[in-house]
Amino acid sequence: MHVDQKAATGDDLLAAAEQPAAGRAPLRARGSGDGDDRETGGRTTGGGHRERPDLAAPDLDRAGSAAHWKRPDRTGLDHLGVRLQFLHQSILITSQDPSAGFVGVCAGNKLGVADIELTSTAFDDGEPIPRKYSCDGNNVSPPLSWSFLPEETRSLALIVHDPDAPSGDFTHWLAWNLDPEDGGLDEGAAAPAQGTNGRGTPEYMGPCPPPGHGAHRYFHHLYALDGELDLEPGAAREQLQNEIDGRVLAEARLMGTYERSE
Repeated sequence: MHVDQKAATGDDLLAAAEQPAAGRAPLRARGSGDGDDRETGGRTTGGGHRERPDLAAPDLDRAGSAAHWKRPDRTGLDHLGVRLQFLHQSILITSQDPSAGFVGVCAGNKLGVADIELTSTAFDDGEPIPRKYSCDGNNVSPPLSWSFLPEETRSLALIVHDPDAPSGDFTHWLAWNLDPEDGGLDEGAAAPAQGTNGRGTPEYMGPCPPPGHGAHRYFHHLYALDGELDLEPGAAREQLQNEIDGRVLAEARLMGTYERSE
């Protein structure tokens, strides 16, 4: 999501894969004393193991090797496990939304942070967005509702974008200093402060993919913040992201699709 917006609609989403975690610490090589150098009959040679008449041969082998057994490096194993778990979580997140890399750099928006709920009466998550809210219709913003906000929430910010645009990740709407107490935004309502969309205007821009390009996904990201933002209207998406970095208490995502036939 740290990208300047270019002209028009578009697509390209390859989330960078997390580098593999650090490998397991190499096992220590066995020394010459680790081997069993007893001669047949149980006598020891070269300073080997002393005979134990009370033990059978197999038990004697175990008794000798036990003295040289080393416990695996538990710290290294634990570190490897944590790194693999983090890699797995990163893959799950980026498979849902290629812009999710931004979430990882928000100091206040770490893995495990509480989720809030964002819904719309116009469409369900993962379902088509009605024509009314697109460039083919009235081009008005859909109604949005939020709930389960943390008590510390003082304002909300909203980013709506299309990662499937041919020209790159395209911004459709930037809004901030939304009042948490409002519970949502009505259809076509303007936000207290709005940023510049991919077309260069500070307003909502409805879905408008190229005809015949297939269904595009439109992600609505809502962020619960610890205070209001001191950001001038008309700011770019990167500026908004920089402002909320480290101030995110919780987040929600609502995704709708839209397609234009040829």
